[in-house]
Amino acid sequence: MEPVKGKTTRRNVRIGFIIGALFLLGFAGWRLVGFLHQPLSMPQ
Repeated sequence: MEPVKGKTTRRNVRIGFIIGALFLLGFAGWRLVGFLHQPLSMPQ
């Protein structure tokens, strides 16, 4: 049971890391789109 438990934990950590990376990419993309949609003469 222990090897299966360790394998599941490692997979859950990997899935969590992927979700975190996707969230950060989405947030960065949203900020970039918001910045590009602002007039360039308008201060940030």
